[in-house]
Amino acid sequence: MLIYLIDAFNLIHKIEGLADSVSPHARLIEFLKSRRLTGSPANRVVVVFDGYENSDVAGEREYEIVFGGPKSADDVIKERVARAKNRSQIVVVSDDKGLTFFVKGEGAKTKGIREFLKSSARSVGPVADGEKEISYEERRKINEELERLWVKDPPYDFTKKKR
Repeated sequence: MLIYLIDAFNLIHKIEGLADSVSPHARLIEFLKSRRLTGSPANRVVVVFDGYENSDVAGEREYEIVFGGPKSADDVIKERVARAKNRSQIVVVSDDKGLTFFVKGEGAKTKGIREFLKSSARSVGPVADGEKEISYEERRKINEELERLWVKDPPYDFTKKKR
């Protein structure tokens, strides 16, 4: 099992449209899940944000969400790496040179943003000839519509008998 520590705002500012969205915190989590960027579901994902708690991600259950509060996300990540017993299982995702230099010195792995996002292309797969590529925003809208149709307004229950 790997533990991914993600420098959230470093990643948000590298993905088109996330930084300008109404809720970049929630959009980042949706993006990570939809692209399966962290490999196996057995891997642990810790998304570290600068600043104080944001209610947009308060109900997140699959990933651990951490807010640095008065500390920077970089400082929180450094502390977690320094305290970890099995540092070889940690992968820090960031382009911050100071952070990645520290992390490598502690024996943990790093992945730059570009390398991390390339794993997305492998997991989603190439677009077939004649097939339309769907943007992240379009995928989100489709998922919301499907959730509304199947979860909030469930289809007719054929198992019930008519009277």
